[in-house]
Amino acid sequence: MLSKQKIKLEQDSLMDLAEMVEVYEELAALKMKEVRDGVVKGRVFLQGLSEVFSEVRAEKDKEVKLSMAHNGKMVVVLISANAGFFGEIVNKTLGEFRQFVEKNKAQVVVLGRVGREWVDRVWPSNEYKYFEIIDDRVEEKMLKDLMEYLLRYEKVVVFHGKFLSLVEQEAVETDLIGKLGELKKDQPTVKYLYEPSLNEVVRVFKEEILYSMFEQVLWESHLAKFASRIIHLDKALDNIEQIDRRFDLLSKSLRSREINKKQLSRTAALRRFS
Repeated sequence: MLSKQKIKLEQDSLMDLAEMVEVYEELAALKMKEVRDGVVKGRVFLQGLSEVFSEVRAEKDKEVKLSMAHNGKMVVVLISANAGFFGEIVNKTLGEFRQFVEKNKAQVVVLGRVGREWVDRVWPSNEYKYFEIIDDRVEEKMLKDLMEYLLRYEKVVVFHGKFLSLVEQEAVETDLIGKLGELKKDQPTVKYLYEPSLNEVVRVFKEEILYSMFEQVLWESHLAKFASRIIHLDKALDNIEQIDRRFDLLSKSLRSREINKKQLSRTAALRRFS
């Protein structure tokens, strides 16, 4: 049985832990706001590129090839995290990624230390390409190196977290080349002069759009992770409060026992003198 002093020490420790969790939760909320701003800016830029590319496709659709490479090869990219405490979204993404890789023949690319440790544990003999990421921003050099590697493949599939709301994030599969093919084509044809050539202009646009698409996917993944972290930390606070309430009940129970014990002692004393 815990003593009153021990219960007090445990509750003090719980309050210190709760304060620390609250600080991490506030930081996660600030990071989520910053990342959300990045998502919005990326959407605006990508929309502008997409509209011009769609106009080119509307005019020269049969001449515009979507893939950068034409070798039939596929690469599967896992966007994980560099640190922990991101709740369930990372594990959900790992699960979807695993199912896909076990059913399809493809080169594997892993982003983030959490994913690297997981792949090393689950598939210790499998080869893969690794890129370091930062959980709250997109590093330009890393993205450039990554895209140079990915553009060697005809099909690029990315597994990542997606932000739906503060309380809901999902693990999704994004086909980058497929998304490029979904850009709207039902718009008025705009006549352009192409210099140095249509193929060169299209190549540059495709590279820029695919680069922007992947950057957007990274921002979306970061946003989902920080939203998931907030939920994870909020649940931790709930658990701390529940434990603290149990200690309160235990403390009250001890006080009641002490009072009862004193009353019994007094009653016994009165009986002795009666």
